[in-house]
Amino acid sequence: RFHGFKQKLGRMVAPTPLALYRGFLEHEKLPFSYKGAAEGRRGYLSLADASGLLYLAAVLGGLDVDTRIRQVVLDECQDYSALQLQALYILFPAASFTLVGDFNQSLYPGEREREPQVSPQDYPLLTLQLTKSYRSTRAIMRLAHCFIGDEGQYEFVRRQGEKPRLLSAGDHDELVGYMGDFIQNCAEDRLPFAAIITRTARTAEHLHTLLADRCPGLALARDSESFKRGAVVI
Repeated sequence: RFHGFKQKLGRMVAPTPLALYRGFLEHEKLPFSYKGAAEGRRGYLSLADASGLLYLAAVLGGLDVDTRIRQVVLDECQDYSALQLQALYILFPAASFTLVGDFNQSLYPGEREREPQVSPQDYPLLTLQLTKSYRSTRAIMRLAHCFIGDEGQYEFVRRQGEKPRLLSAGDHDELVGYMGDFIQNCAEDRLPFAAIITRTARTAEHLHTLLADRCPGLALARDSESFKRGAVVI
């Protein structure tokens, strides 16, 4: 007799995870990039929703916390969203956190500014700015700071090296020609590694096709492959 009513009542008091997530999006006024799951095909979640779902599960107690962990170190933290960090704070409530990163090396420049700034727990915060570079030569670092500025804030280890060259191409064919010359010169100089670095996998595949005949042995790096000796398009 009350079967239909019980079904309706069950839906009222036990909303589905997707319904909860939709409400979370609306309440927090999250940007459109987070709404793939709520507005996409039924049964599918977009990767953009992973941070929001993780945070929501942590807040609602759907994930086990671990009080044994006392120290969490996150490298490349510039690519973590505020929601991801907040979820980690909840999952490891007894831990101190060390976050290491460089916003100039972000994989998603400009994206994090559009994400909601969910306030982390009020932990005592100590900020250290590391200003000494050990990775590159002085010439490379000075060229980099022509683009990002603030050279005076950083200290370089005295590693000398060849000054980088900037080449300007008039069209696409000329640019591809420069790349072919570069690979051939590296081969003639017997350099162990040479790379053409692109922004997307599609661009890498396109350039590899254009250069393969001219540059025998030129490899195309896949995400799952380790870096090998020789010339490669990434």
